[in-house]
Amino acid sequence: MEGLAAYGQVIAVHPDDGGAYAVAKADLGAVTSLLAAASLVVDYVLTVAVSLAAGADALASAFSGFADHKLAVCVAGLALLTAVNLRGVTESARALMLPTVLFVVAVLGVVAAGLLRSHPAAVVGTAQHLDVGQGLGVLLILKAFSSGCSALTGVEAIANAVPSFRTPRVQRAQRTELMLGALLGLMLVGLAVLIRRDHVAPRGGVTVLAQLTAGAYGTGWAYYATNLLVTLVLLLAANTSFGGLPVLMSLPARDHWLPHLFGLRAERPVYRYGVVALALLAALLLVAVDADTHRLIPLFAAPCLGELGVGVHAGHGRRLTPRRSLKRRAQLA
Repeated sequence: MEGLAAYGQVIAVHPDDGGAYAVAKADLGAVTSLLAAASLVVDYVLTVAVSLAAGADALASAFSGFADHKLAVCVAGLALLTAVNLRGVTESARALMLPTVLFVVAVLGVVAAGLLRSHPAAVVGTAQHLDVGQGLGVLLILKAFSSGCSALTGVEAIANAVPSFRTPRVQRAQRTELMLGALLGLMLVGLAVLIRRDHVAPRGGVTVLAQLTAGAYGTGWAYYATNLLVTLVLLLAANTSFGGLPVLMSLPARDHWLPHLFGLRAERPVYRYGVVALALLAALLLVAVDADTHRLIPLFAAPCLGELGVGVHAGHGRRLTPRRSLKRRAQLA
């Protein structure tokens, strides 16, 4: 919640070009701002790849026939998102609004129905042998860290994409930030309670959320509908990067660090070259790891460590004025 509040301050201070790049540029200099921008670029590309791969996993949880074709599903989803975003951020947001609302309702329903049941209604997936002792240690902590970092992308994306909001931009962006935090916290805590109570562990062929859905709804139509909604909303999660990265890339382009093509806006308006660059990078990454979520998520630690380096640099920097101190606190979060 402190991170959400900090990014809300970033939005107020940098309504035209917010996010870590603008904060670092204002307080820490060009080199540090480029480090922040590079970290965010990697973060956004990973968000697209992870979201599409996780969406393919959710689809395969309900329809096992897709289990051997996850990469094809990811590429098809990426092509769809690219086409929609080339039409403009406003149009893409409207197209994906309904699946988001239905997803929130479905997940809250899973939490409510699961808590009302004394035991799971159904069990899906195949049992797997887990060597508990082998996974404990530093690697497990790093994996947990990278998994947590994956949840921060949407928070940063709102701060970077303030110019995409309608007026009054600052107020709309700040309200969106608060709503994101409230919904994320409510769903995360509810699902965590169910996982702990029912001792849910990874099983073959299904996701953990699919197990919780089967435990709450059974394996009827609600189970399949919820997994389809999860797939659709993960497309929206990937769409977050399409709204944030092109805007972010336009800022270094404006400062002559990237080709000026990334700063050109079409009449829609949309930064088309940024959209295409993001799509190509995400496609290459998905092909490289064969759309394997478990190979993608640990990579989130890299951009987060980069932004942490920005914070360490700030700690040894010049003395900040109250205004700069506010910016620095927001950047460190």
